[in-house]
Amino acid sequence: MVADGRPVFHAIVRRILEPEFEVVACVRTSQELLELAPVHRPDVLMVDILIRTHGGIAAIQALRTGQSAAWRVLVVTTLNDPHVMARARAVGADGYVLKTRAAEELPVALHAILGGGEFISPALIRA
Repeated sequence: MVADGRPVFHAIVRRILEPEFEVVACVRTSQELLELAPVHRPDVLMVDILIRTHGGIAAIQALRTGQSAAWRVLVVTTLNDPHVMARARAVGADGYVLKTRAAEELPVALHAILGGGEFISPALIRA
C-alpha cells in the first residue's frame, strides 16, 4: 500500500514494483491510510513523511498501535535528513528510502523488510 499525496508517485511506484510486488492500494492522506490499511491488509505500508492530514510520523505511530502493530512500514520521502529518519525509526518505521533513489532501492528495501530486516537508504547514511 502506498501513502503519498501525489498520484504521479503512485504510478511510478507501480511501474517500479509490479509485477514482482502487488500494490494493493494507493492513498493520498494519512487519514485514508489509517482507514484503508485495515481493509486492504497489505504486507508493507509505504508512507511519505510529508503526507497530508496528520503527517507520516503520526500515521506510523498510530499504525504501530493495536492490531496493526505487525505491519512492516517503509518510509519513502524526499527528506534526506538523519534526524527525520531517526524520528521515523523511533515510532516504528522498518526502512527509509529517498524518492530520488526509489527505482534502485524500493525492490531491495521491500525484500529486506519483508524478510524481517530493515533498510536505510545508503545515500542517507552517507549524509
